[in-house]
Amino acid sequence: MYIIFFHLTGIALLEIVFYFTYVGHMETDLFGNTISNLLKSEENKIEYFKMKNPYNESEYIVLQDLIENNSSEIIDYYKKKSKESEKERNEHNDELFKDAMLVWMIIFFITMLIFALEIYYMYCRKGELKKNDSVSNMTLEMVEQTNLGYNYNERSFNSNESEIVNEEEYCSKNIKKKILSNLFHCILLASLILGFEFWFFNYIIMDYQIISKEELEYLFVSKSF
Repeated sequence: MYIIFFHLTGIALLEIVFYFTYVGHMETDLFGNTISNLLKSEENKIEYFKMKNPYNESEYIVLQDLIENNSSEIIDYYKKKSKESEKERNEHNDELFKDAMLVWMIIFFITMLIFALEIYYMYCRKGELKKNDSVSNMTLEMVEQTNLGYNYNERSFNSNESEIVNEEEYCSKNIKKKILSNLFHCILLASLILGFEFWFFNYIIMDYQIISKEELEYLFVSKSF
C-alpha cells in the first residue's frame, strides 16, 4: 500500500517543481513573444491604436500622437506600473508555490505514516507467524507419536495426497488474491493521481498569473517606438 503513496508523492513533487520552475516561465515568455510578433505584424496600423490616458481614464491617447510628442512622462508611467505589476504577479505566484508545497508536505506526511504503520504491522505479523509455526510443529509431533501404530505406507500416501490438494487450493487462492490486490492498487493509484491533478489544475494552474494587464500595456507602448 505504501508504494502507491510513494509514487503519488514523487509524481506530485515533480509536477509542482517542473511547473513553477519551467512551464510557468515558459508560458510568460511565449505569451510575451506572441504579442511582440503580433505587434510587429501590425506595425503599419499600430500607430493609430488608442489607449486610456493614465491621468484621465475618460480620455484616450492615440499612439501616433504619443510617438510624435515623445511623451516620456506617460511612457515612464506605464513602465513603472509594469514593474510594480510584475512584482505583485511574482509574489502571487510564489504564494501559489508555497500552497502547492504545503499540500505536498501533507501528502508526504500521510505517506510516511502509512509506511510506518505497514512496517509495524508486518513486524507484528511476522512474530505471530513464528509463534503459530512453533505451536503447529509441536502439535504435529504429538500426532505423529500417537499414530506410530498405523501402517507407514498408508499414512504416507494419505498425507501426500492431502498435501497436493491443499497446495493446489492454496495456489489458486493465492493467484486470485494477487490479481484482486493488484487491481485494487492500480485503481487506488489512478484515483489518487486524478484527484491531485484535478486539485492542481483548478487551484494552482488556473490561478497562476502568466502576465498582467499593466505589463501588456507597457509591452504595447514600448513596441510602438
